[in-house]
Amino acid sequence: MAVEERCAQEFKVLLAEVITVEACSRETEDGKTVSNSWSTAKQLLKGDLRYSKMARKDRETLWRRYVEDIHRRQKSTLDEVDKARSKGSSDSRRRVFLFFLLFLFLFISLFLFLFFFFLLFFWRITRHRRWQGSFHGTELRKDIWSSSRLGSFPFLPINMFHQNA
Repeated sequence: MAVEERCAQEFKVLLAEVITVEACSRETEDGKTVSNSWSTAKQLLKGDLRYSKMARKDRETLWRRYVEDIHRRQKSTLDEVDKARSKGSSDSRRRVFLFFLLFLFLFISLFLFLFFFFLLFFWRITRHRRWQGSFHGTELRKDIWSSSRLGSFPFLPINMFHQNA
Protein backbone atom coordinates (compact mmCIF):
# COMPACT_ATOMS: atom_id res chain seq x y z
CA MET A 1 0.00 0.00 0.00
CA ALA A 2 2.71 2.50 0.90
CA VAL A 3 4.34 2.14 -2.53
CA GLU A 4 1.05 2.85 -4.32
CA GLU A 5 0.41 5.89 -2.14
CA ARG A 6 3.91 7.24 -2.76
CA CYS A 7 3.47 6.73 -6.53
CA ALA A 8 0.11 8.52 -6.36
CA GLN A 9 1.70 11.45 -4.51
CA GLU A 10 4.53 11.65 -7.06
CA PHE A 11 2.00 11.51 -9.91
CA LYS A 12 0.04 14.40 -8.31
CA VAL A 13 3.27 16.41 -8.12
CA LEU A 14 3.86 15.63 -11.81
CA LEU A 15 0.34 16.82 -12.64
CA ALA A 16 0.99 20.05 -10.70
CA GLU A 17 4.23 20.63 -12.63
CA VAL A 18 2.86 19.87 -16.10
CA ILE A 19 -0.83 20.84 -16.02
CA THR A 20 -0.76 24.51 -15.14
CA VAL A 21 -3.28 27.26 -15.89
CA GLU A 22 -1.12 28.29 -18.83
CA ALA A 23 -1.08 24.72 -20.19
CA CYS A 24 -4.86 24.51 -19.78
CA SER A 25 -5.31 27.63 -21.90
CA ARG A 26 -3.30 26.24 -24.87
CA GLU A 27 -5.49 24.47 -27.45
CA THR A 28 -4.53 21.96 -30.14
CA GLU A 29 -5.77 22.20 -33.75
CA ASP A 30 -8.88 20.18 -32.93
CA GLY A 31 -9.76 22.40 -29.91
CA LYS A 32 -8.52 20.07 -27.16
CA THR A 33 -6.62 21.20 -24.05
CA VAL A 34 -4.89 19.31 -21.25
CA SER A 35 -7.84 20.14 -19.02
CA ASN A 36 -10.57 18.69 -21.25
CA SER A 37 -8.76 15.79 -23.00
CA TRP A 38 -7.00 12.91 -21.25
CA SER A 39 -5.24 11.91 -24.46
CA THR A 40 -3.72 15.42 -24.82
CA ALA A 41 -2.63 15.44 -21.18
CA LYS A 42 -1.22 11.92 -21.54
CA GLN A 43 1.05 13.06 -24.38
CA LEU A 44 2.61 15.67 -22.09
CA LEU A 45 2.93 13.29 -19.13
CA LYS A 46 4.26 10.17 -20.88
CA GLY A 47 7.88 11.22 -21.03
CA ASP A 48 8.24 11.37 -17.22
CA LEU A 49 9.18 8.33 -15.12
CA ARG A 50 6.55 9.20 -12.48
CA TYR A 51 3.84 8.64 -15.13
CA SER A 52 4.99 5.08 -15.87
CA LYS A 53 5.28 4.22 -12.13
CA MET A 54 1.60 5.07 -11.55
CA ALA A 55 -0.93 2.25 -11.99
CA ARG A 56 -2.62 2.47 -15.40
CA LYS A 57 -6.16 2.23 -13.98
CA ASP A 58 -5.69 5.22 -11.62
CA ARG A 59 -3.91 7.69 -13.93
CA GLU A 60 -6.98 9.11 -15.64
CA THR A 61 -8.97 9.26 -12.39
CA LEU A 62 -6.25 11.27 -10.62
CA TRP A 63 -5.89 13.54 -13.68
CA ARG A 64 -9.66 14.16 -13.73
CA ARG A 65 -9.74 15.03 -9.98
CA TYR A 66 -6.77 17.34 -10.40
CA VAL A 67 -8.38 19.19 -13.34
CA GLU A 68 -11.68 19.54 -11.42
CA ASP A 69 -9.72 20.94 -8.48
CA ILE A 70 -8.01 23.49 -10.74
CA HIS A 71 -11.37 24.58 -12.17
CA ARG A 72 -12.86 24.83 -8.67
CA ARG A 73 -9.95 27.02 -7.46
CA GLN A 74 -10.20 29.26 -10.53
CA LYS A 75 -13.95 29.64 -10.02
CA SER A 76 -13.55 30.51 -6.33
CA THR A 77 -10.83 33.05 -7.20
CA LEU A 78 -13.07 34.63 -9.84
CA ASP A 79 -15.98 34.70 -7.39
CA GLU A 80 -13.81 36.49 -4.81
CA VAL A 81 -12.68 39.02 -7.41
CA ASP A 82 -16.30 39.60 -8.47
CA LYS A 83 -17.37 40.09 -4.86
CA ALA A 84 -14.56 42.57 -4.26
CA ARG A 85 -15.37 44.37 -7.49
CA SER A 86 -19.10 44.57 -6.71
CA LYS A 87 -18.38 45.72 -3.15
CA GLY A 88 -16.10 48.45 -4.47
CA SER A 89 -18.68 49.65 -6.96
CA SER A 90 -21.43 49.72 -4.33
CA ASP A 91 -19.12 51.71 -2.03
CA SER A 92 -18.46 54.23 -4.78
CA ARG A 93 -22.20 54.47 -5.54
CA ARG A 94 -22.86 55.05 -1.85
CA ARG A 95 -20.20 57.79 -1.74
CA VAL A 96 -21.69 59.49 -4.79
CA PHE A 97 -25.17 59.33 -3.26
CA LEU A 98 -23.95 60.77 0.06
CA PHE A 99 -22.10 63.54 -1.77
CA PHE A 100 -25.28 64.31 -3.69
CA LEU A 101 -27.29 64.48 -0.44
CA LEU A 102 -24.69 66.79 1.10
CA PHE A 103 -24.76 69.03 -1.96
CA LEU A 104 -28.57 69.09 -1.92
CA PHE A 105 -28.63 69.95 1.79
CA LEU A 106 -26.14 72.79 1.29
CA PHE A 107 -28.02 74.10 -1.72
CA ILE A 108 -31.36 74.11 0.12
CA SER A 109 -29.77 75.71 3.19
CA LEU A 110 -28.23 78.46 1.08
CA PHE A 111 -31.51 79.02 -0.75
CA LEU A 112 -33.46 79.31 2.51
CA PHE A 113 -30.87 81.65 4.02
CA LEU A 114 -30.93 83.93 0.99
CA PHE A 115 -34.73 83.80 0.80
CA PHE A 116 -35.19 84.92 4.41
CA PHE A 117 -32.34 87.43 4.15
CA PHE A 118 -33.96 89.17 1.16
CA LEU A 119 -37.43 88.83 2.67
CA LEU A 120 -36.24 90.68 5.76
CA PHE A 121 -34.35 93.20 3.65
CA PHE A 122 -37.36 94.04 1.48
CA TRP A 123 -39.66 94.06 4.48
CA ARG A 124 -37.38 96.64 6.12
CA ILE A 125 -37.25 98.75 2.95
CA THR A 126 -41.03 98.79 2.50
CA ARG A 127 -41.51 99.52 6.21
CA HIS A 128 -39.02 102.39 6.04
CA ARG A 129 -40.64 103.74 2.86
CA ARG A 130 -44.02 103.75 4.57
CA TRP A 131 -42.52 105.88 7.35
CA GLN A 132 -40.96 108.30 4.85
CA GLY A 133 -44.15 108.52 2.83
CA SER A 134 -42.29 108.10 -0.47
CA PHE A 135 -41.04 105.20 -2.59
CA HIS A 136 -38.63 107.26 -4.71
CA GLY A 137 -35.59 109.42 -4.31
CA THR A 138 -31.91 109.09 -3.49
CA GLU A 139 -32.33 110.54 -0.01
CA LEU A 140 -34.57 107.58 0.77
CA ARG A 141 -31.81 105.09 -0.08
CA LYS A 142 -29.41 107.07 2.09
CA ASP A 143 -31.91 107.03 4.94
CA ILE A 144 -32.32 103.27 4.78
CA TRP A 145 -28.67 102.75 5.63
CA SER A 146 -28.35 105.48 8.27
CA SER A 147 -31.79 105.73 9.83
CA SER A 148 -31.81 106.27 13.57
CA ARG A 149 -35.25 104.71 13.73
CA LEU A 150 -34.11 101.43 12.10
CA GLY A 151 -30.77 101.13 13.79
CA SER A 152 -27.37 101.28 12.18
CA PHE A 153 -27.80 98.05 10.20
CA PRO A 154 -31.12 97.72 8.37
CA PHE A 155 -31.19 93.93 8.16
CA LEU A 156 -31.17 93.36 11.90
CA PRO A 157 -34.04 95.38 13.36
CA ILE A 158 -33.78 96.75 16.87
CA ASN A 159 -37.52 96.50 17.36
CA MET A 160 -39.35 94.80 14.52
CA PHE A 161 -42.74 95.70 15.96
CA HIS A 162 -42.03 99.41 16.37
CA GLN A 163 -45.02 101.52 15.38
CA ASN A 164 -44.61 104.91 13.77
CA ALA A 165 -45.90 107.51 16.22
